Amino acid sequence: QAREAVTGCDSETAEGFLARAREAFEAAEQRYRDGRPEIALSGLKQAREMAQKAIRECRQTDQLEQRYRRLTAQVEQLSERIQSAPEASREETRRLLGQAREQLARARGLIDRQENEQALAALQAAYLAMERARLYLTVRQ
Repeated sequence: QAREAVTGCDSETAEGFLARAREAFEAAEQRYRDGRPEIALSGLKQAREMAQKAIRECRQTDQLEQRYRRLTAQVEQLSERIQSAPEASREETRRLLGQAREQLARARGLIDRQENEQALAALQAAYLAMERARLYLTVRQ
């Protein structure tokens, strides 16, 4: 099941967890054949834990990708609204959207390097800059 869940997941970390799960499972099978069922059971538990970590890693990567795409689309939509905004609010809105884009670019690199915690922080920073820009546009119109 874990192999199916990890198939198509672009995460070396998840693949590593899955490989360790496979190794633990194979070792557990060997221990069982050797007549050591207690040790085999322990190996099966370890295999299950590694498989679960692989699945969680893939889900987290997928969620980061989805959030990245959603924020990128929202920043672009907001950027289109700048033209209809009063001149006074355009410069500050552009600056804030520039910050959001910088954080999105940073997040993209972190996601690609599978540095998920830092990617999440960069996505949060992008979201905050975008929301400030949205608020600025809304209040100034």
